[in-house]
Amino acid sequence: MNRQKSFENEIPTLYLVATPIGNLDEMTYRSINTLKNVKYIAAEDTRNTVKLLNHFEISTKLISHHEHNIKQSIPKLIQLLEEGNDIALVSDAGYPAISDPGYELVKEAIEHEINVVPISGCNACLDALVVSGIAPQPFMFYGFLDHLDKKKKKELIDLKKEYLTLYQTYKNLNQKYLSLTKEELAIKLSDIALGQDAANAIMAGSYLLVIIFGAVISGFGLGLALKKGASTGGVDIIQQILLDRFKIPFSISLLMIDGTIVTVAAIYFKDFFMILYGFLFIYLSGVVLDAIVFSGFNSRAVYIITSDPEAVKNKIYSVLERGVTEIYSRGGYRQEDKKMLVCVMSNNEFYKMKTLILEIDKRAFIFVARVSEVHGEGFTYDSPEQVEKENEPSK
Repeated sequence: MNRQKSFENEIPTLYLVATPIGNLDEMTYRSINTLKNVKYIAAEDTRNTVKLLNHFEISTKLISHHEHNIKQSIPKLIQLLEEGNDIALVSDAGYPAISDPGYELVKEAIEHEINVVPISGCNACLDALVVSGIAPQPFMFYGFLDHLDKKKKKELIDLKKEYLTLYQTYKNLNQKYLSLTKEELAIKLSDIALGQDAANAIMAGSYLLVIIFGAVISGFGLGLALKKGASTGGVDIIQQILLDRFKIPFSISLLMIDGTIVTVAAIYFKDFFMILYGFLFIYLSGVVLDAIVFSGFNSRAVYIITSDPEAVKNKIYSVLERGVTEIYSRGGYRQEDKKMLVCVMSNNEFYKMKTLILEIDKRAFIFVARVSEVHGEGFTYDSPEQVEKENEPSK
């Protein structure tokens, strides 16, 4: 078999052969010759293809390759190709790999470094275009619409928007690159296409990033307003009522109210994928909101039970300059009376204090609780001694 010059090598070839779409005379001489000389023909429907082969007296062996057996047929065809057999791929009518499962085989062949050669012929899409009287440029092939009416309508609406965007892009490009040669224009369009693909990929992968930053900004702004007793005039009024009367935190009430709105909207618009993004946004903004409203979120209440409470207490006084409360307690198991020390401090101070305690008593029992808000000496205002110390004239 004569090969194209670009494929003059010893590597086997997968030929994509176009078949007639209504008139057997549309079959080209090259297509007939290719089907006669290859070792095998991979057909979408062997019952239809055998009629074509009989008409042109082609006796090449047929192999079934359709959407229901591609997992079995593709490995078999690739193996035959790697064994040195040329194979032709045909569809029921027109070009293979357009509206049939042929592209999967082509992709696999390319990955295995097998020659893939198209044999030109009939194409229903281009035939329809050239007889339509519609301007052929710009032109976009979309494929089959969904068989369900609702999804078909949505596809058409989305397609209309996409077409307008593409058309506008084309008009802009036409003006921008009017002075370029065809070769230069092809290169520019290729670069733009790659850039657009990258942009689309970034946008598709940026939803999560946008949601995180948007939630943080939204929660921070709303938190500042609520902390100062103000309101945005929205559902935060309801949230404030729920907090005052039922002690429901802002993050929970936000999830309840906005979550209901998002759920109803998702059901109405039938976009259940975006509901996940909606709930993630609501949850994150609620967490930030609580953190801003309850200003002591960075503090910890530390409870200490030690065999030497006096030494630990004095160490906290002298090093951290924090007050300590003594609570007389009794162990439930050994029935021993002990002093439990309680101290509120920042996260940074806790790690320093933990080291100090363990230096005194390695068997000390320590447990820590998150503090939602702190109001008192050393946190919201300084002690008289500290104020006096700060007002002392420098020597």
